[in-house]
Amino acid sequence: MVTLKDIAKKVGVSATIVSHVLNHRTGRTRVSEARREEILRTAQELGYVPHRSARSLVTRHNRTIGILINRPRYESLTTAERSLIFDLLDGASAAGDPMGYRSLHSLVDLRNEVVYEQPSFISDRSVDALLIYGYIHRNIARKLKGQGFPCLHIGTNFDPEIDIPCVHADMIGAACEVIRRAAAAGLSSIHLYQPRGPGPEEIERETLSYAAKHYPALKVTATRSSSLYTDFNEAVEHGRALAQSGAPPKLILCNMNSYQPLTLGLYGRCANQPEHSEFIVFIKEGNQDQRLGQDAHFVSQIVLPIRDVCAEASRQLISHLESPDSKLSPQSLPCSFFAGETAPSIFPPGNSRTSICAYHSPVS
Repeated sequence: MVTLKDIAKKVGVSATIVSHVLNHRTGRTRVSEARREEILRTAQELGYVPHRSARSLVTRHNRTIGILINRPRYESLTTAERSLIFDLLDGASAAGDPMGYRSLHSLVDLRNEVVYEQPSFISDRSVDALLIYGYIHRNIARKLKGQGFPCLHIGTNFDPEIDIPCVHADMIGAACEVIRRAAAAGLSSIHLYQPRGPGPEEIERETLSYAAKHYPALKVTATRSSSLYTDFNEAVEHGRALAQSGAPPKLILCNMNSYQPLTLGLYGRCANQPEHSEFIVFIKEGNQDQRLGQDAHFVSQIVLPIRDVCAEASRQLISHLESPDSKLSPQSLPCSFFAGETAPSIFPPGNSRTSICAYHSPVS
């Protein structure tokens, strides 16, 4: 088994210096960049593997990030949900591996404080900080913060009274970009349909404000469902209400789960190609480029960069743990368009369905 002394002997430095370099604590001693790289290279060549338990005793850190994912623990996962979890873990690994950090995750129902079960890695304090994905009840959030863990929220769907910074995909900027493009294409009306929750409420408020300020001639409406998640039957009924209004919106912006029930209500069937309304859906990274049915058209999409969001949140937490003076701060990452065949008017002529263009449109 390779030890710090073995590395120190080969490089020609003290074991203390090797320890500081491998534990990313070089601020405590002066080490040149060339010597630091030599130590890291030698450790890799010799096959050095740090003893996590010994390291935690010295640093008083477990070098572990806990990830709480809002999901009833005993419900079966869909393919899309499994992809989401993989993207979260992959993002955490991308940020943590170079710094010697790992992650532990748990599927927890964060919506209801009565059924909430605290993960063991929180109870035994085997993690140093927490990432929270999905809606969280304010009392659960306060309980977690009260235990002294640095916390970051992935996404904006949580009570704004909860004092937890968030790193998120810029869905507001995405929706405002859709409005800008729709107005440029000459569309007359847009409708935003979302689940209930603080995040969707903020998106609705900012989007309507942006449209009213910059494009007052464009009719922009919004509806949120009664559930935190898409309710199929409720979305069908909402589609019927839009159809019966006599003037369905020219473009509908919704999440992927709402697309089929909305078209079922609008047209009496799940439409492959909308007849009167164009569609753009919010979709999580890894699930883009989806067909609805074997011969269906591609749906135009706004892709949320979940992996990059989790990686950025993990980097912030690690920086804070390594240097407590480093602040945890809100940050948004731009989404991407995926040009499908259900919203052709807002894309430039000749834009293929496989093209992706990044954008970032701050609300002003």
